Amino acid sequence: MNFSRGLVAIFELLILLSTLATLLPYAASALAELVLLQRKESRRKITESMTKLIAILALLFSVFAILGSGLEIAIQGFILLLLGTPVWYFSRRSYGN
Repeated sequence: MNFSRGLVAIFELLILLSTLATLLPYAASALAELVLLQRKESRRKITESMTKLIAILALLFSVFAILGSGLEIAIQGFILLLLGTPVWYFSRRSYGN
């Protein structure tokens, strides 16, 4: 019975970390959309306001879901993101980009 509980806990941890890994780019893209809308001058006010509303809702959803995953998962995800940054940097550097 103890072995089964350990597997369930590991599965839950992996599900929460993968959800967090999916939500971070989603939140970043919603935030980027809001920044781009601030810079761009549009003649279509209805389309711009609808796009802004969708971006705000997407950002609120992703922040709510990240907070819902828990502080421990958020910290672990941040640490994993920091650990992956040097790998990404050196892989990009080795290809000359």
